[in-house]
Amino acid sequence: MRWLLALVVACSSPTKRVDPWSNDGERPPLKRRVLQPFTLEVIEIESIGNVPKFAALARHLSGELRSAVHRYRGITLTLSEKDFVELKLQFNCLSETPECMAKIARALPADRMLWGTLEGDRVTLHLITADNERVTHWRHDTPINDVGISNLADSALEELVWRTQ
Repeated sequence: MRWLLALVVACSSPTKRVDPWSNDGERPPLKRRVLQPFTLEVIEIESIGNVPKFAALARHLSGELRSAVHRYRGITLTLSEKDFVELKLQFNCLSETPECMAKIARALPADRMLWGTLEGDRVTLHLITADNERVTHWRHDTPINDVGISNLADSALEELVWRTQ
């Protein structure tokens, strides 16, 4: 009986748990499935202020968000690469109201559009569903270097996608 108890304790002892969504180098990352497939446009993240370091970080975050999309089965990334400022001017959407942002998303064309700003270490992202003009917001205020830009992109996209399902 003691050896059975020892076996149970040994098997249930805390060990390194493998996160099925991470790529730990041992196996490829699993693809998460969305409930309803959709197309997504990830607009280049805008850097607020004239700081080259943050502009480069915003470009890097945009790339990481696009890469994170490939971890989902059912999301198709559209790559229009149109300038967001020009699109806002074209549709007279300087205030970024849901109606205007939905017009831009439909013109790309995309079912959903992700855009945002980086101001210092504060990241604010918005995801709009073009057909019902519903906007979902996400905000991160802690230093990006503490989290890592790839982890930040993964968690932001996951939260935004699942809140709109």
